[in-house]
Order: sequence, then C-alpha cells, then structure tokens
Amino acid sequence: EGVSINRIKNSRPKSELFEEVEKLKKIRENYKKLSKEFPNTIIIEGTGSVDKVFQNVKSAIKIAFN
Repeated sequence: EGVSINRIKNSRPKSELFEEVEKLKKIRENYKKLSKEFPNTIIIEGTGSVDKVFQNVKSAIKIAFN
C-alpha cells in the first residue's frame, strides 16, 4: 500500500469511497496527464512526512506567485 493509504488508515476509523488503492492510482495518472496539458499545474511529491510535504507546498506556492 502507498503512503496515502497508510495516512488515511492512521487518521480515521474508516476510508471513504474514493480512498482505495486502484482509484487513487487512476486519480494520480489523471493528474499527471493534466499537468502535461496545463503547464501551470504543480504536482507535489507527497511521500515525505506531513511537515516535509507542507514545506514543499509552501515552496511551490512561493515559486508560482513570485
């Protein structure tokens, strides 16, 4: 299982309908396709700690809006 599924399992008693591995893989692939069509799209690497991901988001926002 991926990082996202583990975070879901650790943060709530049950998962939502869309929080299944295969559905999340399809969602990821669709975001990757969209990022090629829309160059201003930013995909954040989310496999680090929550703090690391948050820092990556803040950095991406700074770059995008400066």
